Amino acid sequence: MAVEFSVLQRWLLTTSLTGSQWLAVIGLSLVPAIVAEIDKAARRHA
Repeated sequence: MAVEFSVLQRWLLTTSLTGSQWLAVIGLSLVPAIVAEIDKAARRHA
């Protein structure tokens, strides 16, 4: 939110993200969930 709302951008000294930066954020934010699901599946089959 802080990177998209101008009021928060000024207050927190942030800037808007580019499309590729948003893709990186979304992709990296999915990693923990994917790892957790793989771990759960491995524990079920072990």
